[in-house]
Amino acid sequence: MVRYNEIAAGVYTKAHVPIIDLYTFTLHYGSSHYIDHVHFDPATRALQAAFIAGYLDSWLHRKRSKI
Repeated sequence: MVRYNEIAAGVYTKAHVPIIDLYTFTLHYGSSHYIDHVHFDPATRALQAAFIAGYLDSWLHRKRSKI
């Protein structure tokens, strides 16, 4: 998983595509927050959603300020 993320980050960075690094954000929560070894529990999903929303809000404000 880590190697795939490294490759993707290199490709997207080179192409100037914004990256929302949900993997790194969620990594420190550990395996105790999984409900089935794949999906996170509702509280962790809420934190992930807030992280994504915050990133997008910040990105939109940067875009608007350049207009």
